Amino acid sequence: MSTKIYSIDISNDCKSILPGDSVPPITEMQFNKNSLLKSWNIYQYELHEFGKKVSKIPDIWIINGALAIRFDLKELIFPTENKGLEFLPILVGGQDWLIVNCMNATDSYSREESVLYSGPEGQVFMIIHLVITDVLIEQKEVFVLEGSNRATLFMFPSIVERITKLKLNGISFREIGLLKS
Repeated sequence: MSTKIYSIDISNDCKSILPGDSVPPITEMQFNKNSLLKSWNIYQYELHEFGKKVSKIPDIWIINGALAIRFDLKELIFPTENKGLEFLPILVGGQDWLIVNCMNATDSYSREESVLYSGPEGQVFMIIHLVITDVLIEQKEVFVLEGSNRATLFMFPSIVERITKLKLNGISFREIGLLKS
């Protein structure tokens, strides 16, 4: 039996969320790698409109590989505690949001069945198809691939269904692989 794995894409019909002047550039490069909670500051992010059309304001977004959600959505999207996730407070256009820093990682995948692109030093930077063999990672719902740049979050159907049911603006899901059990 196998379970689908999804990656997240940013929606083109929403305003973009970009870091404000107060966000040190190195901050966003640390997402999905290590705990940031103890040294975290509440940073200001801004909504930006690209082009001339009026776009929707997102409810959920991806900021440098990390999931960002409106504060009021936390319990709806993540109804149970997950020790591998940190919820870092930010402000987006003056509103309370959270960045979900994901430290759930696995390196158990089928190298023969997956389609991955790596740099000269072996770090995975692009994932086309992923076949995970770590059955315990499904309990985490959200994870990253160890040995990658961790800029791609992966999700299982349980969390994808909760987000889809809420009809949130800002992201879409793409089936990218499966968990083989």
